[in-house]
Amino acid sequence: MVLSRRVDEFSVIVLAFLAVGVVTSSIFSDPRLFLVEESVETALFGLILLGAPAVAPHPLMFYFGRRFATGGAPARIQWWNGLWRYAGFRRTQVVLTAVWGIVLLRFQLAVAAPKPHEWLAQRPTLRCRWAG
Repeated sequence: MVLSRRVDEFSVIVLAFLAVGVVTSSIFSDPRLFLVEESVETALFGLILLGAPAVAPHPLMFYFGRRFATGGAPARIQWWNGLWRYAGFRRTQVVLTAVWGIVLLRFQLAVAAPKPHEWLAQRPTLRCRWAG
């Protein structure tokens, strides 16, 4: 980003998530919350993937793909940007972004959600009812 003197979308996102990680690590000193912090960051990235088309001209996977497919070469970036005119390419980028967003969000919600046996153990009246 500094050497090329241009803003790289991928680098901005990585830098933002590093900053969020530093801030949340300094706020939450409990080791148990460290696991939740990672889940929250991943779920947040899933939400960003799903919400970005509302504010960005292209889905985020378009920008990630451009970053890795072109290596930053101006001619290749122009070629990549030109692919947007094809309906199949646009559809692929939208589907990739939606699938990654949903998978990241769904997986992290499943990991972070309390398991039924943990939920029941925290409620003595329900535990007694289930125990018979």
